[in-house]
Amino acid sequence: MTKITDMTSDQLAKSAKHYDGINEGGDGYNPYREEMGRRARAEAAKPRPLSRAENMQATLARLNRLDSSIARESGTYKADEVETLRAHYANLVAEDNAEFLSEWTLDVTQARREANNNWVRANSPGGRTHMPLMHAWLKSQGWTHDQLRRAMDLHGLKRAS
Repeated sequence: MTKITDMTSDQLAKSAKHYDGINEGGDGYNPYREEMGRRARAEAAKPRPLSRAENMQATLARLNRLDSSIARESGTYKADEVETLRAHYANLVAEDNAEFLSEWTLDVTQARREANNNWVRANSPGGRTHMPLMHAWLKSQGWTHDQLRRAMDLHGLKRAS
């Protein structure tokens, strides 16, 4: 007989179902179900790598916590650690901007800006844009106003006030 800890997930599920039938309808303790739960908890507890956005957010939160007036007043401020975190965060931002600009080149940004401006002019009677219609158009284009604004800022293009 195979030990519970050596069983595959399929074997464990089959044995749990069989044991439920033997164990008065499954109301009592089922060691197979317990093992399934233990494996699920172990899988959930495994650390997963952070995405770049999550890493940026976590680094900024830690930087804000370490570089605060509370840290300075309580005597826990560490200038070298804060400078290291600032440099790390700057590298993360630079990587993120480089990846973003690989898609949003200057030519692409200018073309999308022109398409956006033309759409707004054509679909804004009396100077008022119907926002649900605009959001539907942007969704069909596959990009957002926030992305357009970010690309314009990174390329140094002026935005209308």
